[in-house]
Amino acid sequence: MFKKILAVLVVVVVLIAVIGFILPRHAVVKRSVIIDRPASLVYATVNSFVLFPKWSPWQDLDPNMHQTTEGPRDGVGAKLVWKGNGKVGSGTQLITASTPNQSVASDLDFGDMGSAKSLVTLTPEGGKTQATWAVDMDMSANPIGHYMGLAMDSMMGKDFASGLGKLKVLVESMPNVEIAGFSAEPVQLTAADGVRVAQGYAGKALKTTHVGAYEKMPQTHEKLRAYMAAHGYTQMGPVFSWYVDDPGTTAAEKLRTEIYVPID
Repeated sequence: MFKKILAVLVVVVVLIAVIGFILPRHAVVKRSVIIDRPASLVYATVNSFVLFPKWSPWQDLDPNMHQTTEGPRDGVGAKLVWKGNGKVGSGTQLITASTPNQSVASDLDFGDMGSAKSLVTLTPEGGKTQATWAVDMDMSANPIGHYMGLAMDSMMGKDFASGLGKLKVLVESMPNVEIAGFSAEPVQLTAADGVRVAQGYAGKALKTTHVGAYEKMPQTHEKLRAYMAAHGYTQMGPVFSWYVDDPGTTAAEKLRTEIYVPID
């Protein structure tokens, strides 16, 4: 009798192991949310780690978590490095590909805890955007990890839904303005530049150029405010302008006006 029981146990163990090897090595968690803003605003927000602490579902697990960014401010090469308590661990996230207003892909490295690939895709729906966040986790070659992968969606799905909910609140707090095709660049103004454009201001500023009639400048200012919000810039002083062209000799549609916003 004992031998029969032992044989059955061996068969069960072998069967469990075989099934474990057959189970998928990768576990995918995916959630979506509708955000009442254009895709360009959502894209600018998720294509950088500057604002990630404001919508990360794990931020509250360790308020003292140490986070730094490396590489460019946004886009391919932007990198987040974090180190926290046992709940958040430590690791890195690197943006590897981004398609303007459509998707942002990144690689996550959790050290001894493994790796994963993240993909945020954006689908316009009228003036709104469906944001879908999917993470593909490598559960390693160990069959036990494959069994754990079966529970990942139920274990982590609520975190992804929470993060997307925070992202929705964050982006919907921004001006409801389309910024696709709009650009601005950080510049360092010297004292000499300041005398020319802003009565002596010197320091870092965000610059964009309005082309067209002066009466249409409010639309450019509104886009600039939305752009700053989505890219995580903080305004540090009043906006000022420099009129490049003479309206007496330049057609209204060709008038150039440089707009500057002091930033930190």
